[in-house]
Amino acid sequence: MIKIYCFFCFFLMILTNCYLTASEVEISMFSKVAVLIPILLLLLYTKIDLFLYKNIWWVMIYVCVLQIVTDKRNLGEHILFFAPIALYLPYYKFILVKQKSLLFYILIIYLLECSICIWEYQSHTNLFYQISDEYQRFRSTGIWGHPLNNAMLVSVFMLFVLLSKISTKLKFILFALGFYTLFSFNARASIVMTLFSSFICFIINRKRTIYYLRKHLYIIPVIIILSIIFFSYLNNSDLGGKLFDSESRNLQDNSAQARLGALMILNNLTFEEWLFGFKAYEVLLKNTEFGFIESGTLIMLFKYGLVAAIPVLFILFKTLFVFMRDIEVKNRWILIIHIFVIGSTSPSFVNLFIWVFIYLFYTALFLSTQYISKKSRFYKLCFQ
Repeated sequence: MIKIYCFFCFFLMILTNCYLTASEVEISMFSKVAVLIPILLLLLYTKIDLFLYKNIWWVMIYVCVLQIVTDKRNLGEHILFFAPIALYLPYYKFILVKQKSLLFYILIIYLLECSICIWEYQSHTNLFYQISDEYQRFRSTGIWGHPLNNAMLVSVFMLFVLLSKISTKLKFILFALGFYTLFSFNARASIVMTLFSSFICFIINRKRTIYYLRKHLYIIPVIIILSIIFFSYLNNSDLGGKLFDSESRNLQDNSAQARLGALMILNNLTFEEWLFGFKAYEVLLKNTEFGFIESGTLIMLFKYGLVAAIPVLFILFKTLFVFMRDIEVKNRWILIIHIFVIGSTSPSFVNLFIWVFIYLFYTALFLSTQYISKKSRFYKLCFQ
């Protein structure tokens, strides 16, 4: 019975953290609470320490106190960002991790995401979340809403795959599929960072890479030929998006201008705004030229100010680093820096569901694998 209830919580969490409607409204507080309560009850029933990740609870209290002192009225938003993370992590670590089919479901979600995005791009039809873009260039929205949300999660999953112990053939398939999918989002920062981070991973793990290539020499010409064909296709189609468009390469597109405009706001901040952020963040958005800010770190600065943004970023970094201890330290640094750099170029960084899936990807690819039977077909498919 407890296993059925655990999967009920899992599927409810997945559904409430995806954008499966055409609305551009953020995932509602009701949806966040709807999944948080069943997981809280499960943790209480299994007698797992709710305050295992004390740092997250403390930073939540700290931010809420600052919000009250500075006369801001969005406490619910902050509570429903930190509290779910603090409760989901023990749920992942002690309950969900033991589900033998967790990796299977996560791979299905990834394949579904890539398939939907590729289909959307080919048909120029958004299946769920609707968005318009400059230059009349279509962008896929998949199951995670805004293209930048999708790009960040697909990119992070690709790095997890590279660093995991799944078979090299499956790594190649999943990485190639994800890389192609990234171009359907027209998100140049995610594409460039994925290439750069992957290259650094190969350099750091060069002994294993060289050993594998020596045993499979045919891989090198295959990769070269496929790369030439793929980039030739990109150059002669609109799939290359901002990376191959002369205007966007010169940073004249709305996305780049919005980021530069956000940086210009920094020049006009008062001392109080530097410390405590803006009292009315929504008013700030309305006064910007494009009505949005495409930088998670700047959003935190404008919302919280330095006195809160720095501790929040530090705790998020530290919690990631400690939770992902099954990844070698050097590789862990690359992965977390990758997440934070892409987060600095995307508003998705401050959305709860991004963190829900990042930790979920890690749990499935690194922790749950020990519970998969080595005699099963699935294990042989993934790891042999």
